[in-house]
Amino acid sequence: MAHLHTKHTYGFEDVSIVPAAHSAIESRRDVDTSVQLTPNVRLETPIIASPMADVCDWRMAAEIARAGGVGCIHRFMEVEEQAQQVHMFYEAVTEAQRLQVMAAVGTGERAIERAAALVAAGIRTIIVDVAFLNEKTLRTCREIKQRWPDVEVISGNVATVMALPLVRRRAYQQYVSALAMARRAVHRE
Repeated sequence: MAHLHTKHTYGFEDVSIVPAAHSAIESRRDVDTSVQLTPNVRLETPIIASPMADVCDWRMAAEIARAGGVGCIHRFMEVEEQAQQVHMFYEAVTEAQRLQVMAAVGTGERAIERAAALVAAGIRTIIVDVAFLNEKTLRTCREIKQRWPDVEVISGNVATVMALPLVRRRAYQQYVSALAMARRAVHRE
């Protein structure tokens, strides 16, 4: 297993930000925290609710969207229930045309069936939610994008240094720029 070696590491408690005597920023309203997550998903607030069963259902996705972020409705339920959650998001959030929601699929046998139900429910961004990015993840992303070219696909997770060769491969880089609009990365020790 590859290890990342550094001379120094710092935790939150090791760093202090000392305010400058003068700043060009006159008000908090002058600061733009927005981020372009994918070509068609812009977040006013860079907050993404994780697609975990105890974290994000349609209610959490709606609240995060109202705050300017995006929630990803988890996949740990029946396909029909997840599609219903997407419907409930769009029914409950009156400004749904401008607010974003995502939904997760895995890479198993029913991933494409799940994606089809989510797209039929109105989802425009799908996360292929896996613990460790691999070739199967890429195949699933590719198939979703081929079937539904207008759906944005986010692949993940790049969880360890061992996944970096896959990410760095030229074919994968071309794939990401053409098909997957973003990659999820997590830090694990």
